[in-house]
Amino acid sequence: LLGPMERCQSRGLAHGRFAWGARLLPRVRAVYAALHGTENLVSSCDNTFFAPSAHAKAPSNRVFPHVDQNAHDARFQDETGKGMGDWECFQGVLYIWGSPAEHASTTIVWPGSHATAWPAMMSDEKVQRCGKQGRHFTQIAGLGDVQEAARLMAG
Repeated sequence: LLGPMERCQSRGLAHGRFAWGARLLPRVRAVYAALHGTENLVSSCDNTFFAPSAHAKAPSNRVFPHVDQNAHDARFQDETGKGMGDWECFQGVLYIWGSPAEHASTTIVWPGSHATAWPAMMSDEKVQRCGKQGRHFTQIAGLGDVQEAARLMAG
C-alpha cells in the first residue's frame, strides 16, 4: 500500500487535499508566520509518511542526513534577480499525529546544520555540479569528497 521507503509519494498524497488542508490550518500558518516574521509563506511537501498501527517494530531506523536545497541552482530568479540557490529555505516537519509507539519513527532536523553541514556540502565539487543541473536533494553520503562526508557523518 505504501510506496518505496514506506512513504506515500507515489500516490499523490503530498499534493492532495489532506496535505493542503494541513498546510492551511490557521494554527499551522500562525506558527510558521511567527517563526519567519512574515505572512508571505511558500510551502511544499515532498513526502507524506506515517506508520500504520499494524506495522512491526523496526530493529533500527535508516539514517540518511541530507539537504533539500542546493545553492548552485541558478535556473530561476526572483523579481530582484536573486537566484534560486540564494533564496531562504527552511526545512520543517509537521506531525499530524504523534509517533510515541515503538513501531513509529521520528524525523529530526539537525540543529545548526544550516551554519555548518550545509556550507560544507555546498563547497563539494560534485554537489556543485548536481546543483547546476537542478538537482537539489543531496545526501551527505553522496559527496564527492568521502573524507568530508565521513567527517560530517561523525557530527
